[in-house]
Amino acid sequence: MTSHSSFKESFATKTSMSGEMRSTSPYGAEWQLAIAAGLEPMDVLLVLVTSDSAGSEWVQKECLEFVHRQKPVVPYVVESQVKNALPDYLRSIQYIDGTETTGFSTLAQRLRLLLAH
Repeated sequence: MTSHSSFKESFATKTSMSGEMRSTSPYGAEWQLAIAAGLEPMDVLLVLVTSDSAGSEWVQKECLEFVHRQKPVVPYVVESQVKNALPDYLRSIQYIDGTETTGFSTLAQRLRLLLAH
């Protein structure tokens, strides 16, 4: 599962591990419960860090829920201006700099290691 703001939906869809669109909860469902249910089967949470997602209340909730479950969160910075303005909940987690030429290969390597366990 990738965590992102809706503005970056097309990028997130391209980087989704499953290649499928992110699932949405049924109409009228409680979002907090839908987030928790959506995170349950996930082993790793990839956070696409953009100026939009860094300020998103829902991305923050997804990340904090994942941390609470003691599962790995992998922040992947895709906009250089966000590197110096990471939200508090991501500051203690080592991010991968997607703006660098080695960013994507570093991401792939980290995900392979995390998913191999």
